[in-house]
Amino acid sequence: MSHTKDLTMILHRAWQLIEQSPDDKTTPLRTPVLGTRGDNYNIRMVVLREASSKHRYLRCHTHIQSAKIAHIKQHPTANWLFYEPTLRIQIRTRGPTRLEVEGILVNRLWQQAHPSMRLAYLDPHSVKSHSKEKLSHIDPRENFVAIETLVEHIDILEISDTSLVRSTFHWDGTCFNGQWVTP
Repeated sequence: MSHTKDLTMILHRAWQLIEQSPDDKTTPLRTPVLGTRGDNYNIRMVVLREASSKHRYLRCHTHIQSAKIAHIKQHPTANWLFYEPTLRIQIRTRGPTRLEVEGILVNRLWQQAHPSMRLAYLDPHSVKSHSKEKLSHIDPRENFVAIETLVEHIDILEISDTSLVRSTFHWDGTCFNGQWVTP
């Protein structure tokens, strides 16, 4: 990423990189770190499934028994950390986060999931307690949950051999307002 003095261009380019990543299996931006808070702060890598700068969302999905589900229910805010080593850019986002277990979004994400990946959503307790014949009657879709964060804060750090350029952006209800920050 070329280092620029224009905050608007920095924000636009960061969103562009994030929005392209769900369809590009080669970019590390496709597998950001998701941070949630339960009794402690917890981080884990996820696969970004959808992103939209226009609507300010980031989306992934998980198993309903995942610890992050309980964390988000308890503290409905999440942090996302993206890093692209070739471009030497770090993008951190934060915002209110919601869970969806049914509806258009969940149905679309489920349909986009590769059939072999859907097997990961079988209830592990059901797998242990049922024969292979009975597994065909278990609907893994019931364990599938969409996670959506509405981005309200973005922090972008651009790294070069000679400098660190950091900017932050806060959603004010109508647009993102940016400012330069000391790294």
